[in-house]
Amino acid sequence: MTTLAFTYTWSKWDEGPLTGFAHSLPSSSPLKFTKIASDRVFAGDFTGTGWDESVMVYHPMPEGEYSATYSGLVHVRGKVGEEEGEAVFLVQGRYTDAEGPVSEWRLDEKSASGCWAGKRAAGGDGRSEGDKKVMLVRLRVHDA
Repeated sequence: MTTLAFTYTWSKWDEGPLTGFAHSLPSSSPLKFTKIASDRVFAGDFTGTGWDESVMVYHPMPEGEYSATYSGLVHVRGKVGEEEGEAVFLVQGRYTDAEGPVSEWRLDEKSASGCWAGKRAAGGDGRSEGDKKVMLVRLRVHDA
């Protein structure tokens, strides 16, 4: 088993209301649903680019505080060492003001090619030490 450690930053972030579903929340609901689309740049043991599409629900909190949970897909394309590849990761997480975003990542093995092909990978992310805008990912990777 190998552990990969890499960072990412967001090069684009679009967040808006979640619409287009047969069911909607009543206007009196304290919950807020949004959809997020972002572009990412990766550096470290994995280098490359990616994007994600996620759905987020904000929880009712005291004024000025935020708490949310989210679920989505992250597509990555780039290199581990000299080998290129691409894959999709299933990501679930939470956000609080104190911790920032914290997510669990799991490789969708059937989406994997190149450096990700024939592998299983799982791990998580959180804010890196020292810069709240840089996320640190650690993945445990082994042969499938």
